[in-house]
Amino acid sequence: MNDPLIGKQLGNFRIERLLGQGGMATVYYGQDVKLHRPVAIKILDKRYRKHPAYATRFVNEARMMAKWRHENIIPIFYADDSQGWSYYVMEHIDGQDLAAYLDSHHYQANLPAIEDVLRIGQAIANALDYAQKQGVIHRDVKPSNILLSKDGRVLLGDFGMALDMQDGTQGTTFGTPHYISPEQARRSSDVVPQSDLYSFGVILYEMLTGTVPFDDVTPEEIALKHIAQPPRPPRSANQNLSKEVETVLLRALEKNPKNRYQTGAELISALTASIKKKRLNKKSINYHHSLQAHPPFNAIFPQGKLSNLKRPLNSAQNNRQLLLLATKHAKKITGFMESSLFYF
Repeated sequence: MNDPLIGKQLGNFRIERLLGQGGMATVYYGQDVKLHRPVAIKILDKRYRKHPAYATRFVNEARMMAKWRHENIIPIFYADDSQGWSYYVMEHIDGQDLAAYLDSHHYQANLPAIEDVLRIGQAIANALDYAQKQGVIHRDVKPSNILLSKDGRVLLGDFGMALDMQDGTQGTTFGTPHYISPEQARRSSDVVPQSDLYSFGVILYEMLTGTVPFDDVTPEEIALKHIAQPPRPPRSANQNLSKEVETVLLRALEKNPKNRYQTGAELISALTASIKKKRLNKKSINYHHSLQAHPPFNAIFPQGKLSNLKRPLNSAQNNRQLLLLATKHAKKITGFMESSLFYF
């Protein structure tokens, strides 16, 4: 289908290709013809231009994000109404979204590295805590709204459904079923900052298990599960997770917002501590097992064999005896050295 906006110029910005389409707006890749830099241009769909509520929300998103300065939130450069189009311009992030990143791991039948989970999680936590301090609830935290740049940055975007806690809402907006909190599934006006943290918890669950805690055929059935059913235990999807990690994820998915972690920093800190605890415990267990399986070097050779060597130690006779001993016990020596190198 031909897009009439491709090749069109709005203000100083030339539209070159489609990047993605959401419920109320479309995002294009473009060029700032004055500053000669790539940009992303978000344009309100024509269907909603005559609906005041949608137009107001679109303008408010641009105004709100334009005032923010945070390394994990996409910056806004410009906004305008031009030639009958409402649009705003933001930094173009060269990379992929978290949804595509997780899909690639799913296709390869593996999970993201723990280091990447914590790095991405820390950035999301920082962005959500910053938004909360500005009095804003995102209401649509999901992998496709989290961008991963090629230079290693992690950025949260698309605040089009955000709620200003001072202004309130009519409660007509619905989030994304797999990531929606129980209170938002009931009524969108019931959201609190911890609603975003619930969605964040679902993302962490997905990164660590390869699946979401609730799934079904229809969005309504998924939403009902968020409201009424306990999540599937994370360790039933990934047996390598520790009990401590599972406890953190399940607390993040508590039905009552008061029982969840109250900030992103609190959640990611608890997850980091639980993962480090597992690694320390595993190292301790493996080390003691190694000592049992591979005794210290002086216990490898039969008692008294080394003391029977004649002086000087570099004599030909001694060299022959050492060679015979080393050959006889080579497997023990090799195993001990490998385990020692691994743990020290």
